[in-house]
Amino acid sequence: MTNILPVDGVDQAELDTVAFTVDNGVAWVSFNRPDKRNCMSPRLNRQMMRVLDALEFRDDVGVLVLTGEGTAWSAGMDLKEYFRETEAQGLQGTRGAQRESYGWWRRLRWYQKPTRTPAATALAASRRCRRAPAQYRRRAPPPRGHRVARRRRRRRRRRRRRRR
Repeated sequence: MTNILPVDGVDQAELDTVAFTVDNGVAWVSFNRPDKRNCMSPRLNRQMMRVLDALEFRDDVGVLVLTGEGTAWSAGMDLKEYFRETEAQGLQGTRGAQRESYGWWRRLRWYQKPTRTPAATALAASRRCRRAPAQYRRRAPPPRGHRVARRRRRRRRRRRRRRR
């Protein structure tokens, strides 16, 4: 990944945590901390919000694909950076870092572009599909009485098998 979003007044270490490229309508956004197995950190979360802001309404972007550099997509939270390094700021600093981490994930739910995660990355790249596969979409609750209908279908199948 080559594009690092430049921001005035932000140190380079924070800017390097998330990189992106735009290729044929696909924005490849990559967590760029392979030495830490792409653990989420307060710096990464702040940069991720900036990148999402920059890409959301671009005309040359049709789909957003989240990936990770190195062998892992993400190993979770970097507990050292979330808790040990924010202890000096007290509970307010720790809670602020946690809010930032939940912020960009929450934002993806209402993002203007279709978004793919690593499990769906290959599908998105190969088909350039506009919607995520069914297992990655938010599902509506099943209709009332769906269990009764399922039981009826099973009974019908059993009867057909017996007749053969």
